[in-house]
Amino acid sequence: MAVVINGSDIFMYIDGVKVANATSHTLTMAMATRATSNKDTGKFNTSAVGRLDISASSDALVVYTDLASIMTAYLDRLPVHLHFAEDVAGSPDETKFYAEGDFIISSMDINATDQDNASYSASFQHYDGFTWSGESALRVGVLGTNSSVNAADDGFVACFPKGGTAPYTFLWDDIAGSTTQSVADLPPGTYTVVVTDDDSAEATGSVTITEPEAL
Repeated sequence: MAVVINGSDIFMYIDGVKVANATSHTLTMAMATRATSNKDTGKFNTSAVGRLDISASSDALVVYTDLASIMTAYLDRLPVHLHFAEDVAGSPDETKFYAEGDFIISSMDINATDQDNASYSASFQHYDGFTWSGESALRVGVLGTNSSVNAADDGFVACFPKGGTAPYTFLWDDIAGSTTQSVADLPPGTYTVVVTDDDSAEATGSVTITEPEAL
């Protein structure tokens, strides 16, 4: 199950210098699962989350500086820093969501050839250091992975707190009343987590996981 966020401004930095931005973007996060199979039956019998895949794209990237530095990063697969937030006077507004991290430019195509107004379509794959940013108040994002097959009950949920005061505690409303940041082997349903920080502030988030229809 992928979570897709259609956001506003995106800023690109190389070595701490702002080199490009766009007024719209898409940020996609998905839980990638790995499965092990029974060598006798050939059927997959276990499934677990292996990683969180993150990608981003924009169809209207405008370059501020010499394009050469961006193309070098693209061709040599060097990481660039992306900041996802609203534009205020040419800089990210830290009070309005939301995330930042290092990404590899996976594709880049020119939309317009006018050197003064050229724009590009670009795609990015996460490289390292993805964090939520912005307001200091405690908040939480929740992601889930659906069951792999009908009646497998191998759904997965995870929460990602930001702000407040660490450390955090977690309480899910699953049957077990789990207190971990993520929970596996779940049947279909809606799951809610309450995150409490060290100052007793609370934030709540929910996600629904489903299963395929029976064959």
